[in-house]
Amino acid sequence: MLKGNQKLGGRGGKRIKKEVKALLELFFLNGNHRSKDRMNARSMRDELLKHVKAGELEEEDIPKVNTI
Repeated sequence: MLKGNQKLGGRGGKRIKKEVKALLELFFLNGNHRSKDRMNARSMRDELLKHVKAGELEEEDIPKVNTI
């Protein structure tokens, strides 16, 4: 196998930006504080997409549902 075609054990990918991580933590902690406000991963992603529409975040910074 050529070295250029090898996949090494490194886990590639992007890191979650600080702003996105802070919002996800806020969603999670809010659900811990009041059980009726709990959100699943899909609803958290939907909330992040609302921030994208408002121009606060970039869409490529939003992680996938299975990452959340």
